[in-house]
Amino acid sequence: MLIHKNKEMIYPKRVVIFGASGFVGNAILSDMKLLDITVVGLGSNEINLVDENCTSQIENILKDGDTVIFVSAIAPAKNIEAIISNLKMINNLKKVLNKINFSHLIYVSSDAVYKDSEKMISESNCAEPDSEHGLMHLCREKLLISFSDRLAIIRPTLIYGLKDPHNGYGPNQFLRKIMSNEDITLFGKGEELRDHVSINTVSLIIKNILLWKSVGVINAVSGEGVRFKEIAEYMIQKLKSNSKIIETERVGKMPHNGYRLFNNKLLKASFKNISILTWKEGIGLLCDQAIRKNG
Repeated sequence: MLIHKNKEMIYPKRVVIFGASGFVGNAILSDMKLLDITVVGLGSNEINLVDENCTSQIENILKDGDTVIFVSAIAPAKNIEAIISNLKMINNLKKVLNKINFSHLIYVSSDAVYKDSEKMISESNCAEPDSEHGLMHLCREKLLISFSDRLAIIRPTLIYGLKDPHNGYGPNQFLRKIMSNEDITLFGKGEELRDHVSINTVSLIIKNILLWKSVGVINAVSGEGVRFKEIAEYMIQKLKSNSKIIETERVGKMPHNGYRLFNNKLLKASFKNISILTWKEGIGLLCDQAIRKNG
């Protein structure tokens, strides 16, 4: 459930973004600057959130009335060491938030907090992660729950966008291969059915959460499924590429049993003014951006 504390869209006094140098954080930072909102963007070069001594630095940055967006994470968290480091980061922030009268806190979590389901997943599904990464995000959410009256948690699914640094399997990796005239190698036949969400949609959702001063939990998803092979075929056609699609013999179990889709009813009901990009619209936009960038 998501509740809007503002009766109309209101610009916050100041926004402080932790993790502003990352993929999602940088997109949010750019959107805030376009709105002419006073914004402070902090990346790992400015502050080491794992170091417990960073609390004094955070105290010198945050002010009463601030809107805080926390996107910083060591991700993906694949082991206990990474989980501990990520929890230290959120705990250091919490120590300072306990001392000030901040206005609003937005935490960017992950859909990994949900276990697999044979049906579409919604915010009402119980958060029962079956991965270290999902466990890390759920623990962070729990650490912030004491601020529930001022807390919004956004859980994005697989995000794609031009500036993605991870080269993850899917649209981001496919784009890089196509632009380099390389063939695309699929896991198996690329038959898994997954939800993919554009960075543009994720940033737009966060912007609306901020302006409406929303509290609660919401998933950042497209609400539709598409197979990896369909994405690769569409991107090759859209970019008029000679890259070929290579199917392989699958080794090991198919991730999420080949199905991980999300219901976006709450998203549509909460923000009736925004247009959620379909996978074809979003990936088409991604391709157009790549064409413009490469001249």
